[in-house]
Amino acid sequence: AADQTAKAMAQLQAEGFDHHAAWEMTREQYLFLPEEPQPETEPLPTSQGYSMMLQMQRMRQQLGNQD
Repeated sequence: AADQTAKAMAQLQAEGFDHHAAWEMTREQYLFLPEEPQPETEPLPTSQGYSMMLQMQRMRQQLGNQD
């Protein structure tokens, strides 16, 4: 990794970038991972607890709307 960083920085400096700019560009290349593709939206597995919580929330809303 150190050799690759040194080579990348030397290449950028040979292209006319100063040391700091070469470091920033090289750092971004190795430190920031590329964005992962967004997965296809898939339905979440059903959970009995979650289903019951939703049902309770709906019931509370209905009771609140009756006033």
